[in-house]
Amino acid sequence: MVARFPGNPAPLNERYLLLSLAGQDRKACADIVRANALVGSASPTSVDPQLRLELQLRAKLCGSPARQ
Repeated sequence: MVARFPGNPAPLNERYLLLSLAGQDRKACADIVRANALVGSASPTSVDPQLRLELQLRAKLCGSPARQ
């Protein structure tokens, strides 16, 4: 799905969960960084508020020492 929708942050958010559960934290966090970049370049009203919140929370998790 990520390849089919390269400008949509939602598939990256979903893949983060799958990669995280598989123990691939670096790849998962790379997806969140990319998703947040897409959200940052989008108009504020074009991104679902729940998705925006999930991305913010996951970005914080990725920045925590336990995930590095």
